[in-house]
Amino acid sequence: LNDKLLRLPLDSAARNMGLSTEHALELQYFPARLPPKKEGESEQLPDWIIVMDYNNDHQMLFSGGADGVIRTFEQHAKEKGGELKSASSISAHTGPIKCMSSLTDVSNENLTYIATGSMDQTLVTHAYNSKKDELKLHAVYSGGHTNSISSVALAGC
Repeated sequence: LNDKLLRLPLDSAARNMGLSTEHALELQYFPARLPPKKEGESEQLPDWIIVMDYNNDHQMLFSGGADGVIRTFEQHAKEKGGELKSASSISAHTGPIKCMSSLTDVSNENLTYIATGSMDQTLVTHAYNSKKDELKLHAVYSGGHTNSISSVALAGC
């Protein structure tokens, strides 16, 4: 409502913003859904995966979910079937992650930056250290977007 993410009922938000519910209001919404249920032998994740990015330098898959969490998965050697193993996760956003990009640092091959954009109107970057299997917050960019962020790209120099 008015390019803001609501966290309270529509009529309360409209009243707080001094808007009349007698007029047409333009809304963008995302419906609440139950997380996936375990079926078969696959690893159960607590929420929907919305976006993924594969980093070939480290044989890592990064995913972003509807729960705002970034998850990392390492790929086993091909002799083990190339299966993915859950490595680490970090809560990155208060809303669903809509886009993701990763880039390995050319000056430190153990470091990969992951940028994510969300429906919470923030862009967040994290640093993944493959040597330590550690995912840490790098920077948060907020306040400049009035709608959800739907595209992000990292490019090397």
